[in-house]
Amino acid sequence: MRGYNVLQIVGLLCTIACNPPNADQGVARSRSPEFRALLEKVPIMTPPIRFLVSANDGQGVTLTASEQALLSGESDGQPGEAIGLLSDTALAFHVLWLFPADDMLPMVSTFSKDGALIKAVCLAMGECHSDACYTCQETAMVDEQLRVLTTDTVKDCACDSTHNPIAGTCRRYVKVCEGLITEKGTFMAPVRDLELSVD
Repeated sequence: MRGYNVLQIVGLLCTIACNPPNADQGVARSRSPEFRALLEKVPIMTPPIRFLVSANDGQGVTLTASEQALLSGESDGQPGEAIGLLSDTALAFHVLWLFPADDMLPMVSTFSKDGALIKAVCLAMGECHSDACYTCQETAMVDEQLRVLTTDTVKDCACDSTHNPIAGTCRRYVKVCEGLITEKGTFMAPVRDLELSVD
C-alpha cells in the first residue's frame, strides 16, 4: 500500500511539472494591458502575405500613440497602421504594421510570450522613388516558413536637358533583400542587385 502511495505522488508531481496550474493565466497577467488590447485589436494573418509598398495606405487599423510606441520601441513619431498578428504564436508574437514615411513601410515587431518587445524591423528597402527617368515598384512578401523576400523592380535612365529618358541608357534591374522572421526577431540580409537588361 505504501508503494502505491509513492507512485501516486510521483505521478501527481509529473502532472504538475508538465502542466502547471494556471500557467497560461500567469503569462497573460504578465503582459501589459496595452499589449493585450493590441493583440485583440489586430486580425490573425496566415502567410503567404504580400505588400505593395507604394499602395499600403488604409490597409490596417490606425494605431494610437501608445500602441505605436509599443510596436516601435520609441515614444515619438506619427502613428502608423497595424496590419495583423502572424498566426504562428508558439514561440513569440509577430505583429505586422505600417510605418508612416514617404510610403507606408511594412514592419514586423517581435514580442516575447510575456509581451516584451524583442525587435522591430522594416521589411522594405525604402529606396523606391519615381521621376521621369527613374521608376520602381517595391514588394515585400512573407511565406509560410516566415521567410521574407523584398524586391524592387527598377528602370533607371539617363535624362536629357528636358528631363526625358535618353534611348539606349536605360538600365533595368531588381534589388533583392531576403530575411527570416524568428522568435529572436527578424533578420534581413544585405540588398543585392540582379541585372535584367539595358535598352
